[in-house]
Amino acid sequence: MPDMTVDNEMSIRRLEYIYRQKEGLNNRSFAIFAFFQSIFTLGVGAVAFLIRDAKSFNPGTFRILLESVGVAVFVAGILSTILLVSGLVAWGRYGEDERQLLGKEGEVPSFSFKACWGWFETYLILAIFLAALGFWCFAHKLSDLPLP
Repeated sequence: MPDMTVDNEMSIRRLEYIYRQKEGLNNRSFAIFAFFQSIFTLGVGAVAFLIRDAKSFNPGTFRILLESVGVAVFVAGILSTILLVSGLVAWGRYGEDERQLLGKEGEVPSFSFKACWGWFETYLILAIFLAALGFWCFAHKLSDLPLP
């Protein structure tokens, strides 16, 4: 008869590992949002500086600088969104392992878009995407205005 305590102990250690990984994913999602927030703040500061000193730039350089800041914030938003979505996928994979270890292999959690609104990652992704898109549009429209 096989020793069941060794198997149970390994399962418990694997389950603890899965829970630590899930906690790490949660912490990283906030770090990703902080990264985007800092890039966005730097972008706002750069645009404020460019507007304040608009007279010292020729119009072509002014437009290039404004659009570059807008593109940088937009790219940071896309990168942050990709990282958050990959974290959600990893969360799902850990959930599969967790169900397997708990003996609930046949139980597949039903996915619904209504359930997505309960995840904080959904709101982080929406906030990042809308802020990046809005900032890029603002910088693009601002670059078309005549210089003072």
